[in-house]
Amino acid sequence: MNSSENIERVPPSQAAKLATLLDALGGIPVSDAERRSLIHLAGDELATVENIAAVIRRARGGAR
Repeated sequence: MNSSENIERVPPSQAAKLATLLDALGGIPVSDAERRSLIHLAGDELATVENIAAVIRRARGGAR
């Protein structure tokens, strides 16, 4: 799945934060169970989501 799939099924308050997490994954495929976990994480505060995304990017060797 890519970062734009099924985002419309996520509550609007979580959609942008989910997109941030999926973007940090850089197109790495995720299972349905992993997507549900990402959606759950997207329910946290924006700062928490941004921190998690930054860690993912660093782990992938990306910027930030």
